[in-house]
Amino acid sequence: MNLTVPDWVSKQVDAEIVRQLDAFAYEAEIRKDLHPRQMELVHHNKWFRMFIPKSLGGLGLTLPDVVRLEEALAWADGSTGWVATLCGGAGWFVGFVEPSMATVFFSGDRVCIAGSGSATGIAEVAGDGFKIKGSWPYASGALHATTFTANCVIHEHGRPRLNAGGSEVVLPFLLKPDEVVVKQTWGATGMIATASHSFFVSDVHVPSERCFEISSAAARLGDPVYQYPFLQLAEATLAANISGMTVRFLQLSENCTRDAKQEVIDDVISKHQDEVGKLRASFSDSLDRSWKQLIDQGVIEDVKLRQVSDRSYELVRACRICIDVIYPLCKERSGSGHGELNRVWRNIDTALSHALFRKRLAVGHVN
Repeated sequence: MNLTVPDWVSKQVDAEIVRQLDAFAYEAEIRKDLHPRQMELVHHNKWFRMFIPKSLGGLGLTLPDVVRLEEALAWADGSTGWVATLCGGAGWFVGFVEPSMATVFFSGDRVCIAGSGSATGIAEVAGDGFKIKGSWPYASGALHATTFTANCVIHEHGRPRLNAGGSEVVLPFLLKPDEVVVKQTWGATGMIATASHSFFVSDVHVPSERCFEISSAAARLGDPVYQYPFLQLAEATLAANISGMTVRFLQLSENCTRDAKQEVIDDVISKHQDEVGKLRASFSDSLDRSWKQLIDQGVIEDVKLRQVSDRSYELVRACRICIDVIYPLCKERSGSGHGELNRVWRNIDTALSHALFRKRLAVGHVN
């Protein structure tokens, strides 16, 4: 790695660890899975356990601390950052499961929770539990999962259960690895090493205590992080990943060869660095403000949550524009890290296709 590690990265992740994550990024892409050394670092540093409380062997971090760590990991290596974010984010569910299930599924040195937000399964009420079947896509880290989470539509007597508003009731479940079948379906051009494969379940009976609800009222642990709304938590953590990768992309683009006049492209790069930098600061500020209000008052005003959402989307949209404008202007310098600029560009482009951002990016709308 010939890049200078930014101070904000080295404050979160030791520079030698950053170097190692980067050093194995190319080989991880060839393997189509994180390199064993990268996984060793993930487990040693408890990055899959960022949200899990210290009482269960986790880091017990605050949300702002998690977001800053994830942005730094994404700068070091996009695939490592993404898997740590998705699997570490699933560790947040520990705050909502029954205590006996928390010990079984969320403790241990090699914990890795993989899953999918898609409600593409059915859980039929069966005696003291549920019979589950379905398939779920895009489970990042699936090849390393010790637990899978799966959203299911609740059925009774063959028909969906409806809530008071008439919508189908959807709840997440905890599944053991031997209860699912992983199919290696991940074929995106970027984020190749995340191994974001699909998993399938066929008529597996699970006890009712493996079902849980995600809402502040349903939280079983008292840490403030479990009172933070899931939507804004997801938006902020994924935006941080795209931001970290984009900062690296901009640094790499400074060293690429050009088809046009160098000074012209330097100006373009500088403009986007300034824009992304300002939006990163605004994004961080909105997140910190919402977190402070939660700590001080126990609740977060809707206006502050909307600000977190909007600043997340503004930052992500700026990253989209940045890579679309700059990448066509650059050529890889021969022998420069096996096409590192291309790899980072593909990783960002793939991350931007996440369902959480796709619709708003398509219409270019921010409230």
